[in-house]
Amino acid sequence: MNRYLIERTFNNGLQISADTVGADECLKIVSRNLDDEVTWIHSYVSDDKSKSFCIYDAPSPEAIRRSAKRNNLPIDKITEVRVLDPYFHLLHSFINKKFEAKMKNYFLFLVSLAMILLFTTNILAQQENAKEKIVMHRYLVERTFPDGLNIPVNMEGSEICLTVVSTNAEDNVTWIHSYVTMDKKKTFCIYDAPSPEAIRKSAKNNGLPVDNIIEVSVLDPYFYK
Repeated sequence: MNRYLIERTFNNGLQISADTVGADECLKIVSRNLDDEVTWIHSYVSDDKSKSFCIYDAPSPEAIRRSAKRNNLPIDKITEVRVLDPYFHLLHSFINKKFEAKMKNYFLFLVSLAMILLFTTNILAQQENAKEKIVMHRYLVERTFPDGLNIPVNMEGSEICLTVVSTNAEDNVTWIHSYVTMDKKKTFCIYDAPSPEAIRKSAKNNGLPVDNIIEVSVLDPYFYK
């Protein structure tokens, strides 16, 4: 199975109500997808409901197109992606190293400690934001890297991710994760932030490009309310 990001446009808006009727419709889509071994993970829906970015696991783009036709859903583009998680990037780099057992456990302990400290910092920042009444929104940020995004799965890559996370925090911006195309030239990044301006500011400080910023909500077919 491969992971895909499916872009859809709904000229009249995505018509899935936030009630039991909407929940039933989601479950019907999930059920029909199974005929083609397709799994709908979740979707990011634009604020005006005219656009959605859907995350799917499937054996091929053709299988996704068949299930979309069966569900009467539009497709603008299907892109194979991989997930880039900034918080587990460091842990993943160590796990894939051929350390001796004791050395591996030692490094994993240090990495785990670093992750706990990072998450604690984020929680404290959120509490501080609450005191200042900063309202956070979720955004999908599209970026293009003409020469490809180069974040190696090693200490260097981990340091890059942690630097970006740290710089973002200065503007109350949180990088959740990203979906990276297989050629590494395009990313769809999920962020929590008080505004698009805060994202653009943190991107400039990190030396990252920004093509488009879309405010979104998460549509989870399994826990849709």
